[in-house]
Amino acid sequence: MAPSTSWTRHPRTQTAFRGQDLSALVLRSAEGRWLLSRGSEELILEAGADVELEAVIVHVDLLFPPEGWTVDLPDLWRRGSWTCAKTPDGWFVSGPSMQVKQRFLSADRARKWVDLRIDRPGGLRGPRTRESTASRRTLPDVRVTDFERAEALALAARLEATYAAVVRASLKLVQSLIAEGTLSVRASAKDEVLFSLTPRTGL
Repeated sequence: MAPSTSWTRHPRTQTAFRGQDLSALVLRSAEGRWLLSRGSEELILEAGADVELEAVIVHVDLLFPPEGWTVDLPDLWRRGSWTCAKTPDGWFVSGPSMQVKQRFLSADRARKWVDLRIDRPGGLRGPRTRESTASRRTLPDVRVTDFERAEALALAARLEATYAAVVRASLKLVQSLIAEGTLSVRASAKDEVLFSLTPRTGL
């Protein structure tokens, strides 16, 4: 699935996020101010804690427009021939030879409607159309400690890659090293394995 250009909101905890992996924007209220995080970077926004979450989301969208979208005015977003425009009755979507009757409560919700239909021109069911081989499955979730998660994300950032790309590359590397006979694996504690490299000779 393509990264969503809409926000996932948690009003009770005054947090929200847009996107995924290292490029995700994470918005939260803490110590009387609004903080915006992306990867290891964190910005303090010029908005007091009394500013509502929805207003801060609008502000952040204007500062960091989502990929594929341009904003001509705070009340008008464009993606190709599609537009999301604000009216006194809410946000409405217009596309090639069509006007969507549905009313949306915010710009990002209207953008999401457009994103889904552009990424899945054949219908909303099934995987998104891709230029290369489609990814149709997810790997099983792995429970880790906070430290292990931070280490994994830091490694991906250092390699300037997404976490998913690092996992795919790691699996291919392990497979090739085992096939070469330079990597051995043995079971250790529960849910853990130990890897050891065989020194190469004659080099």
